[in-house]
Amino acid sequence: MPNVFLLDSFNGEYASLNEEEFAHLRSVRIKENEVINVTDGKGKLFECTVIKINKKTVDLKVIKVQNLHYSFLPEINLFIGASKWDRMQMLIEKAVEHRVTSITVFNGERSTFKYDDQKKFLKLIAESSKQSFLCNFPNFYFTSIKDIPSKNTLVFDFQGTGSLKEELKKNLNSINIVFGPDIGFSQNEKKFFSEHSFYVVNLGNTVFRFETAAIYVLSSINYEYERLLKNYPHE
Repeated sequence: MPNVFLLDSFNGEYASLNEEEFAHLRSVRIKENEVINVTDGKGKLFECTVIKINKKTVDLKVIKVQNLHYSFLPEINLFIGASKWDRMQMLIEKAVEHRVTSITVFNGERSTFKYDDQKKFLKLIAESSKQSFLCNFPNFYFTSIKDIPSKNTLVFDFQGTGSLKEELKKNLNSINIVFGPDIGFSQNEKKFFSEHSFYVVNLGNTVFRFETAAIYVLSSINYEYERLLKNYPHE
């Protein structure tokens, strides 16, 4: 269940929730005159009183507005190859909890599933953000593998020779981490990374599922930089 609801409209003193948020509100048995937290997903948190529960929408009165748009440094931009939805879903949920800045999906040559509609991804990111009380939702994009930037980028592959530990010793303001589809990168993609001087990392003598590898790396970055403790208000 959400710890914060997603704003539908805001007009100074008053706000509202849409039909989907109405269903969430009813499921947690919120009643009129109770106080709830609402976000716009862009960094603002609204403390609101429920003044009327309609058939499919909810009317609110705004009590207080706070800016909770924080930058977690270094910023983490997660790139993932399109894979089975259940595994993508789990990874994206955990990535949101780890406070990534953006999530980008690319259709790899070995991807068995292809995606071109943002709606289900944006909905998943919003739900995960609400549950973990994140008021500035991560950005979401589609891209091609050839448009992934090489600067400050770590590609994770079994045949890599780079060291995650050594790379995290650098004082970075942002870092891009790239994981292939659930069945890995193609030889053409590996050749592309090599020819364009990407830093390719091997996580060691174990076999991770791609979502496990990503969560391991996200946890390592957060630990190394104490990233979840040292966040800064976004100006």
